[in-house]
Amino acid sequence: MPITPPKIHNVAPYAFDITPNNSADIFADAGNTKQYTNCTLLCKATGNVAVVTSDGQSLTFTAVPAYFVLPIQVRRVLATGTTGSWVGLVCTNG
Repeated sequence: MPITPPKIHNVAPYAFDITPNNSADIFADAGNTKQYTNCTLLCKATGNVAVVTSDGQSLTFTAVPAYFVLPIQVRRVLATGTTGSWVGLVCTNG
């Protein structure tokens, strides 16, 4: 009898590398008109990340471990305060 693998839910079909920028929102900077929602940050290397959240708050997360997903929605990843170009965006729908 064949074994049926379990279904995986909420897998992110969209992922983007982000270049930190102090003045441009993520999708405005990319010239992307598609509206993505339910996006979170994937930190690819240990370091700090400074963001502006989707509701306009400025936050800095320090010593974020490599391959950690920050469960926040952001409109901008700031160059000032972010160490390196190591941030990715993962979206569950677009």
